[in-house]
Amino acid sequence: MSILDRIEQLQYEATDRYMDGFYCWDKKKQLYEILWAAEKGLAACSTFVGEDEWLLSKEKQNESN
Repeated sequence: MSILDRIEQLQYEATDRYMDGFYCWDKKKQLYEILWAAEKGLAACSTFVGEDEWLLSKEKQNESN
């Protein structure tokens, strides 16, 4: 299972209307942990040639979804 698959699974589980708040809250906490780990990892990286253009294209793609 890829990281993106796991994030999608956690999103589904965090919003599952058939589960209780304790279960859903735990899944949302896991999403926050992933977010913070990703932000920390990205902050440690250099900026690469073409990165700004790639980010802009991904942002536009996400806006249209």
